[in-house]
Amino acid sequence: ARGKTLSRKFNAFLDIFEPLYEDYERHNREEGSIDFHDMINLATEHVKKGDYRSGFKYILVDEFQDISQSRYRLLKSLLEQNEEAKLFCVGDDWQAIYRFAGGDVTIMTHFREFFYPSEIMFLDETFRYDESIRDLSSHFVMMNPHQYRKKMKARQGEGSSVSLVWYDSLNEALRATLEAVGEGSGDIFVTGRYNERLYRDLDTSLTSSPGVKFVTAHGSKGAQADHSVIIGLSSGDYGFPCMIEDDPVLDLVMARSESYPNAEERRVFYVAATRAKEHLYLLADRNSVSPFIAEIVKGDYNVNVSGEPPVDLS
Repeated sequence: ARGKTLSRKFNAFLDIFEPLYEDYERHNREEGSIDFHDMINLATEHVKKGDYRSGFKYILVDEFQDISQSRYRLLKSLLEQNEEAKLFCVGDDWQAIYRFAGGDVTIMTHFREFFYPSEIMFLDETFRYDESIRDLSSHFVMMNPHQYRKKMKARQGEGSSVSLVWYDSLNEALRATLEAVGEGSGDIFVTGRYNERLYRDLDTSLTSSPGVKFVTAHGSKGAQADHSVIIGLSSGDYGFPCMIEDDPVLDLVMARSESYPNAEERRVFYVAATRAKEHLYLLADRNSVSPFIAEIVKGDYNVNVSGEPPVDLS
């Protein structure tokens, strides 16, 4: 029955999508324009047909964890055309958070299968944060057995630089946290899984105070702040992790989903947690406990805990 339902959904999607796609392609032809994906696909065709001869001896790819299947095919065609060409990729599979944009983390986690022969080297030292943030973030993301196993070195710190704050009122908890950090203590990220407007009970004046900036977890990637406060750590559809399931129809256009539960959400949390240079604050809803927070509380982490914890953490 489920297979028949999915089949009907797929067919309905194609009935809607096909004329839209054809109209889009016709518009591009009439305007003499191509989009970014066309650039990648057409470039791959030119290389494979021999219309373009690559003179590249060295090909360098940054942010490799975000590579898509189409970009992989372009790289592969360039390498197959010139056996002397060398490929050098830099990336972090722990920060692969763009499946919705076409990213396929398996190309990195199964690198040797896609590019053979090859050698993998790990950069295992970070100057961004201290050992407490390192211990929590790296152990948390490696709970997924399909991520690369890395033992990171971090700068030493005195005591714990990770605080878990249980709350009934997000505004009260955020206000108290910002006061605890204090003015003049450096810049502060208030980090949410979603856009600021989705936190209906959030007093936005708190996130526009001097030195304070609201960022989404995705928007924080590549940036840093002295202190990072992660909000919205609750359960439910718009909690963290997000529990909204992608419609199976999207599997037609996105990279295959991963077998480990909340695999990408776990990496999104890792990215958010590792933005803090000095101190990380986790603001957790005690009335709607996030599975991630329950896992952290039960784990052997060096975390300062304040506020009244919930009775049930199961």
